[in-house]
Amino acid sequence: MTYEPISKGLMFIGNDYALEIVGISTINLKMYDGSIRFISKVRHVKGLKKNLLSMEQFNILGCKIRIDNGIMKIIK
Repeated sequence: MTYEPISKGLMFIGNDYALEIVGISTINLKMYDGSIRFISKVRHVKGLKKNLLSMEQFNILGCKIRIDNGIMKIIK
């Protein structure tokens, strides 16, 4: 896993409150079948209490997103 501290950028949450982006990282996700997948350019947002994945960021990366019966699939 990589981590790059940065000192620029803001993320706005629902009430237009700005949170500072303090780093960018590559993370790994363990899937239901035990395989490991990597997601790059993940932002570390200071003060954010929940982990969020942005569907727009996946779209920018050229991924397809499907949601069927409550299960989300992200395909590149």
